[in-house]
Amino acid sequence: MSSRPVCQEGAVSSRPFSTTATWSPVYVGMTLLAAALLVCTVALDLAALPHETGLGSDFSAFYAAGLTVRQGRDPYNWVQLGQTERHVRTIVDPHLTMIFNSYANPPLFAKVMAVCTIVPQPVAYVCWLAAMAAMLVGSLVVVGRLYGLKEPLSMGFLLLFALTLIPIICYYFGQQTPILLLALAGSLALLRRSHPGWAGVVVSLVWIKPHLLFPVIVVLIGLLGWSDARRFIAGLVGSSVALGLLGQVQIFL
Repeated sequence: MSSRPVCQEGAVSSRPFSTTATWSPVYVGMTLLAAALLVCTVALDLAALPHETGLGSDFSAFYAAGLTVRQGRDPYNWVQLGQTERHVRTIVDPHLTMIFNSYANPPLFAKVMAVCTIVPQPVAYVCWLAAMAAMLVGSLVVVGRLYGLKEPLSMGFLLLFALTLIPIICYYFGQQTPILLLALAGSLALLRRSHPGWAGVVVSLVWIKPHLLFPVIVVLIGLLGWSDARRFIAGLVGSSVALGLLGQVQIFL
């Protein structure tokens, strides 16, 4: 009798995507969807982005806030911030000054951005883009591994999201959303490993942009058991107090 294992009917593989099923309907569908997303993204980028003047506009606001803090001034004072921004050039055209953009993030973030002002704005923008792209890819890898995507091909399809329109718009304006995504991914990973307190500490980065991530945190707390929820909230509140952010957070919806 053959010693080969018999595949029982209805058995489900422990691996969500098998390397032997490269051309299965699932992979064909994922390939077509990924190709469509990339084509649409490239087409929209070529049609719209060259005509935009907002390249790095959000990052320029962060950079100006950092400069204001570095000068010992208040980034929440529009007069003082405006005086700084009048000396900050747009990234798309160094001959133009940036349009006034109010600072809508916590004080700690402005202090971190003050470090970026050590280098010229274009250099800081390139470094910022590299960091944000790395954080987005890192968050995708963490979430993919949490949900069993370990095969190179299936993980590659997931990472294609980093090249679609929404992330590219994020890169274009220099937004800091990937920081929140990485914090959320790290928090989910810690919850999976039964460390709800540390998960709350990590997700305290929500204060960078609370109106985006805080609703997700509320839902997440509701899905946790009472014991884990208490430890998660304790970690979140404790780390927020330790960072000195509570009472200083500027929320702009």
